[in-house]
Amino acid sequence: VVSLSPSVTEVCLSAMLQPVGRTSSCNYPETSTRTIPVVADVKPNYEAIQKINPDLVAYDRGLYSEQDIQKIKEMGFQTFEFKAQTLAEYERELLTFASTAGVE
Repeated sequence: VVSLSPSVTEVCLSAMLQPVGRTSSCNYPETSTRTIPVVADVKPNYEAIQKINPDLVAYDRGLYSEQDIQKIKEMGFQTFEFKAQTLAEYERELLTFASTAGVE
């Protein structure tokens, strides 16, 4: 999984799923994140993501434009959008994400 937000990186690490790419803001816990390649800052680095060739790119809805995400989809990558507004929605999204990432 390439994580395009700090919260997604923390979800991955909590699920014992080691991200293969992260943003420059994904720095907690430092011991777990420092070796993960940075593939995004303000904008995704499409070339870096392409080079990693992840099975899944996960992100928070409000962090990137629709054009940024569309470009990632056009590159052929499966995406997962975290967009929950309530705790109940977030719980459902976590289950769906875990299933999508194969870490039920």
